[in-house]
Amino acid sequence: MRCYPYLDQDGNPTLEPQICSEEEICEDVTTCEPVGWCDVNEEGCTATETCGPVDRCDVNEEGCTATETCTSGVDDNINPYGYYNMVCENADGSSGWVFTDGTNPRYVKGFCAAPAINLSGNTVLTGENCTDATSCLDAFPFNDYFDDLDMTDGTGIDKILTWEMVGPGDGETITDPALTNLDDTSWENPYDMAKGHRGYLAGDMVMMMYGWTNNWKALTEAKDIVNLYIRRSFDGGQTWSTLPASFTHTDGITYSGDGTTTCEWMGETGSETEDAVCTTYAAGEFEQARNVSQLLGNRVTVLDPRYSPTTRSITEASVGTASLPAGFIAPEYLDDTRDPSRFFMVYETGYSSAYDAGEAPPLDLFYSRAVNWGDDYLVWAEETDLTTCLPSAENTDLVGFCNEFDALEGSQFLESGEAAVTCSPGGEFFYAVWNQWDFDLAGSEVGADAWFRRVLFLDEYIPGE
Repeated sequence: MRCYPYLDQDGNPTLEPQICSEEEICEDVTTCEPVGWCDVNEEGCTATETCGPVDRCDVNEEGCTATETCTSGVDDNINPYGYYNMVCENADGSSGWVFTDGTNPRYVKGFCAAPAINLSGNTVLTGENCTDATSCLDAFPFNDYFDDLDMTDGTGIDKILTWEMVGPGDGETITDPALTNLDDTSWENPYDMAKGHRGYLAGDMVMMMYGWTNNWKALTEAKDIVNLYIRRSFDGGQTWSTLPASFTHTDGITYSGDGTTTCEWMGETGSETEDAVCTTYAAGEFEQARNVSQLLGNRVTVLDPRYSPTTRSITEASVGTASLPAGFIAPEYLDDTRDPSRFFMVYETGYSSAYDAGEAPPLDLFYSRAVNWGDDYLVWAEETDLTTCLPSAENTDLVGFCNEFDALEGSQFLESGEAAVTCSPGGEFFYAVWNQWDFDLAGSEVGADAWFRRVLFLDEYIPGE
């Protein structure tokens, strides 16, 4: 092995000593690398577009492309209650959506500014001192701003005696606003009042209930009452009708309606001229709001209504069996399968009282089971034979009107209210719990408790002699 102690200037090993000179060579080199942001007006800053996934963006904006990615949970595009599935149209058919660009932080997916459907809207026919909708509207004592009353002349407010509702039936379209009340503004009839609205959706079927009076001013003086009204739609709220002749629900079953009869009481409340006005509707025909409470006079009024659709079917997959004994097989019942054509309701009654005296004190609770998607209401009659249904079977003035309600609690020594209700899938069992105050003969309160009741509907049961 031989060792060379020196290297020449080319890097080769040598035995000769070398003379080294130090020399520095510099080059101007620019190195670019990406940064989070920079000012494009500064030298060396160049904008580069980079695309990547984000949680959300407006597809109407440049550079935003919708990509469907499904992992778990509910896909918003197939959510039946999602914004994408909501129809928002004005009366003329134009879109009612605003803020769809995401500029409003309170409505990140937009806001539907189209006016709501007026389910309690109606047309005045006659009043105590006015003869039609126009003259009754002209007689109403609006102030100069039309936002309050002007009672300086002391003439008071007229009472409405008769009215009507009009609109399209199932599958119909009405473009003339004079032929439908669904687009009425609230001031077109300033005499009536609706409150306590509630309801549910079942596919395309909508059930809506509300309390209503034709004379709100008389109501505030305990001279008129509130009755409970029901409306139904079978096309998602576009029209409000009886059960159509052919209606296919989400369970795949097609139901067939045959029409119904409803009755309303018109005339001066509590007088001898308060008479029943009954209307028979064909299947799928536009139906005026149905008065199910049928209270007369001005002493007792409706307070708090409640409802319950039938619950989901009880299946082997929906019930845990881990706690059951080995080999145990749970029996199957017809009532375990949901019947969506049935639903239940309860309304509370109370004494009419002037508004300055506070809320009307409660009295009793009344319940019924709706069948045929609400065309009829039964407690005692059989669904297969409506000829015995009340009040039709006992009142010649109400022929065809099947509207049975029974007292859930009806004692004169008890006051009950604020019911909570549910039922079984098939609609054979109805369950209710409510607040109840008990009084003795002297009128002293002797109890205040929560009470429960279970009602069993035995379809086609014939008791023995």
